[in-house]
Amino acid sequence: MKSGLWILLLVIAAGILVGSLLKGRLTEPEGSEDLMALQRSYSEDQPEVMLERLEQFLLDYPESQYRVNAYYLITGVMLHDLGDTSGMIAFAEKTLEQESDPEIRALMYRNLYGATAETRPNDAYLYAVKLRDSGLEVGSAYNDIAYDYALKGKRLGLAATLADKAVEFAESAGDSSAYLDTRGWVYFQARDYAKALSDLEQAVRLAPEASEEVLGHLARAQLKTGRTDEAFETFRTILVMGEYADARDGIEAIMDEKGYTSDQREDFEIGLWDERVARAVQVEPFALAAIGGGKFEFKPEASPVTVINIFSPTCGPCRAELPYMEKIHTDYADKGVKVIIIDAENQEEATRKIMEEVPVTALVLLDDGGLSGKGLDWRWTPTTFVIDPQGRVMFKHIGFSEDVGDVLRREVEALLARRYPM
Repeated sequence: MKSGLWILLLVIAAGILVGSLLKGRLTEPEGSEDLMALQRSYSEDQPEVMLERLEQFLLDYPESQYRVNAYYLITGVMLHDLGDTSGMIAFAEKTLEQESDPEIRALMYRNLYGATAETRPNDAYLYAVKLRDSGLEVGSAYNDIAYDYALKGKRLGLAATLADKAVEFAESAGDSSAYLDTRGWVYFQARDYAKALSDLEQAVRLAPEASEEVLGHLARAQLKTGRTDEAFETFRTILVMGEYADARDGIEAIMDEKGYTSDQREDFEIGLWDERVARAVQVEPFALAAIGGGKFEFKPEASPVTVINIFSPTCGPCRAELPYMEKIHTDYADKGVKVIIIDAENQEEATRKIMEEVPVTALVLLDDGGLSGKGLDWRWTPTTFVIDPQGRVMFKHIGFSEDVGDVLRREVEALLARRYPM
């Protein structure tokens, strides 16, 4: 799920992309001196000290492949931990003068836009134009800004140009899918529904695993182009994935329009659950160490619903999601619902500190490799699994969204209302 504003990625926590980009690099087995130096730098508790060490890293390792990671972290610390927007802007502009690396330059333009988009939109526009004219071949930077403009319904001409560049520089099918989704949504906001439909259909075809958001965009374009039956099926696909309010509302509206009877609606729900069960993945029992000592053995039959959240202490969206997980825990513990947060990086001290700051009272475990082969398939943090008492993953959510609490609440309620076995 994408967040409502992509710039949330820049302001929620230091180095938000650490949860994706750095996870793949910084959790590699120990090896190069520069990698270990960067690990030591970002593990500092005090943001001022972390900033100083990260800047020293850039001086000590001018040829390191991890320099872009250091820049992610530096701008994140400035924006979130220190709240120093003006300092980040000055740092980014100086970096643009000194750095030639395309990925670093693209990051700076993207951060400059993000830092000014809400409070100084004219400056943000100028940074977006500079990125457009930069010649950089980094699709994600163009895409992020284009999507933000699409969400706001502003500067749609510029947004379309940026989206074109993103599509041009896509490096994988997944990138192409995401960037076509953005361009399709730009067209949709500009009321060019035929072009929107074309891009969004292609985005779904190319997606390794189409998200509810991309499918939701497609359904809305289908409705606008008079393809009501196709929109109904797209909304249904979304509901198989999870209890998303927009999809549920879309289904209900079409049912009302077509005059569905109560029996037809009941048949729809039965079919929906049948498909959810058919695609569900089985989770095997596992045992992991708990924060504070001891081991916890996961046995699905012990709870009517289990919510497992895969977390990383270096992932900003993971931190942002914790209050929603804690709310599910406190609201449903008396009904037997179990919320489990699992630190995928096995960093007990860092995780303990975060849990105390939030605070979190739900169960927190450390993954030392014990999850491997247990049916919890994840690539990015955060990833959340909603599991029934038979150990089946009924719902899975990748990434953070501000509506995650509402979605999980509807899913927990739906599972609590089911009769087993199914």
